[in-house]
Amino acid sequence: MPAHGGVATLARQRPNLQGPLHKDRWQPMSDRISIRTGLGTLVAALLLLAALSLTLSGTVRRLPVFGPDGDARLRQAMTRLTVDDTIALKANHGRTAPRYDIGLFGNSRSVAVSHSDLGVAPSRFFNFSVGGTVFEQSVTLAEHLARDGKLPGTVLISLDNVDIGFFGTIGWPSVFTSLPRIADDSVLIRRMGHASLPRIAAEPVRMALDQVKAFMNADRQLDYLRFLTGIGLEDGGRYRADGSVPQGHLAAQPAADMIRFPAPNPYHLDHLALYVHRLARLQAQGRRIIVYESPLYPPLLREIEQGRKPETAALRQRLFAACHAEGLTCLPAPVLQTATPWPDCCHAPAAALGRFLHDLLPL
Repeated sequence: MPAHGGVATLARQRPNLQGPLHKDRWQPMSDRISIRTGLGTLVAALLLLAALSLTLSGTVRRLPVFGPDGDARLRQAMTRLTVDDTIALKANHGRTAPRYDIGLFGNSRSVAVSHSDLGVAPSRFFNFSVGGTVFEQSVTLAEHLARDGKLPGTVLISLDNVDIGFFGTIGWPSVFTSLPRIADDSVLIRRMGHASLPRIAAEPVRMALDQVKAFMNADRQLDYLRFLTGIGLEDGGRYRADGSVPQGHLAAQPAADMIRFPAPNPYHLDHLALYVHRLARLQAQGRRIIVYESPLYPPLLREIEQGRKPETAALRQRLFAACHAEGLTCLPAPVLQTATPWPDCCHAPAAALGRFLHDLLPL
């Protein structure tokens, strides 16, 4: 019995390598290996996609699109590209072309102005405006050109009419290549009295997430491939060699449909004042800089004034006071009386705006 019992005891103690105990002990390890393998594959695929995207975008952004030797077919297809790609292409042209006498910066409210609207030779003028951008983006682009010694002798910058309430962030260059500027912004905006430290810290993080999300996009990569191969590019003639875009005209009576009369966000208010300061630092280096507030359709001005919030009026007053304090020329919106139809409430006819800008040029 003892011997039999001892054998039975040993049998009970010996693990059954074929039974449920084996599965309980080893199956979780197999699952963990599979999970690690899957995660590793996913990370490797994402890194490969990021490397491919960076290569494609970097190649596209160096293409010769503008100027007399630029590729006209690529200019016709530029509507496929994103805002930050377009800014990068214009920046690359500004850095590689001979320095222009006159540069116009802004967004869709100034992008239609061509050298002929200003009455100057095409070799003297380039339109650095890109639709969908904000004043801070114009200043940032001007700073980059200045560092390369290619900022035009006369810089005209369109500041969105304060009544429009168009605020946003800088899209180019990316947050990841702009850490010194972002750190400088954070210090300066704090010194200016902005009280919200969490907002100052969170803004670069939000911008980074937005840029990563926009960049890791399969359609964007396909458009890069079309741009590089020339396959599937549509015709259209959207951009001219001088960086401007032909302006369409609408027969309908413009209405105040783009004016939202918003109360300015305190952060955006301080951020605008900060970039007035950054622009003044550029002017201190010997550049001739003129900022003008974009005009609005004259028949709507009374309606706009009636709908204006006190905060908006205070923002305009603060911005122009900041310009005065910095010694920067900032002009209020001109009233452009013209028989030419306006496309809408807030985009002036290119010829009329060009005549106004021509009068700001040095004799």
